[in-house]
Amino acid sequence: MRVCQRMMLCVSACALAAFATPEVLPSLPASAASPPAGAPSFIFAPYNASTKGVIRASFHYTLAPGNTVTDSLVLANPTTQEQTFRIWAADAYNTTLGGALALRPDGYPMFQVGTWITLPTGAADYGVAPGQEVILNFALRVPPNAIPGDHVGGIEALNISPQQGGSGNKILVHEGIGVPLFINVPGPRRPSAAITAVNAASSVPLFAFITGSSQARVGYQITNTGNTIMRGRVHVWATNLFGNTVKTFPSQVVGNLLPGQQANFPTPLWKSLPIAGPQTVHVAFSPIGSKTITGSTSFWVIPWLLIILILLLLLAIAFWLWRRHRRQAAVGSAEANKSTGTEAAADVPTQEPVPTT
Repeated sequence: MRVCQRMMLCVSACALAAFATPEVLPSLPASAASPPAGAPSFIFAPYNASTKGVIRASFHYTLAPGNTVTDSLVLANPTTQEQTFRIWAADAYNTTLGGALALRPDGYPMFQVGTWITLPTGAADYGVAPGQEVILNFALRVPPNAIPGDHVGGIEALNISPQQGGSGNKILVHEGIGVPLFINVPGPRRPSAAITAVNAASSVPLFAFITGSSQARVGYQITNTGNTIMRGRVHVWATNLFGNTVKTFPSQVVGNLLPGQQANFPTPLWKSLPIAGPQTVHVAFSPIGSKTITGSTSFWVIPWLLIILILLLLLAIAFWLWRRHRRQAAVGSAEANKSTGTEAAADVPTQEPVPTT
């Protein structure tokens, strides 16, 4: 039996609450209704004690080094079966491809926000009865040596309940939800980013100049070199030897690129390249609150078959001109020889016969 984990990451909002032991509520309120089809079979989200409802999708704090805040999460089981969950605090990171915000899996070494959070569940798995919800209160303490800027982590819940099913080779899916925590440590903010790579790889089939089947894959890498989360929009376009724009790619949004992280971003496949010549790909990233940064790379479109055909044609023309020149030279030489022979014959004196007596 193969096993995989599916983690879903909630997104943005803010607030506070109180730290205590887990609190079990007798029944699910309207705030914890059954999830829609295709969603995980449980609910894990920020909780607001004053309104008894879920009003946030993530936590946002501004905390100085050494300060502590407490808050709450709701863990609800709207099904008719008891469910068991594994809950842990995690560091956040950006995925290598696309830069999506993600949380480290259970058991992965934590060095940042994942070590700042204290959960009431400890290392034990947590069970929730059918139709019940549990309020989990946690504490977040920023270490005294935390550097100024943005820090991101989260709390994850993974449903590890035994899966029911028949025999045979099946894929067992463990559903999970991660709730991110965005923490701003006051101090100098230095938004900065760099385009650390621009790549272009072209493919030009032999008959591409006829069929238009040439194509190129273009991508770029952005690195957050500052201490704040970078968000912005990227524009990518290509120009030819004369600076004319030959391709404009759809703009892309970069969201939540964390300090010190880098991510690679692909563009849609560029089909039907120009027939020949150098092409330059330009990338411009305009982050919110910072100046636009740029990068570029160049590649050649070389239609080898067309070049060979042109060379063969030029050789054929050159050979024909050479043959034509040879024929003309031969004709000229023959005419010159004929003319020279006639002139020589004209120069020979004619001897008159001497009459006899």
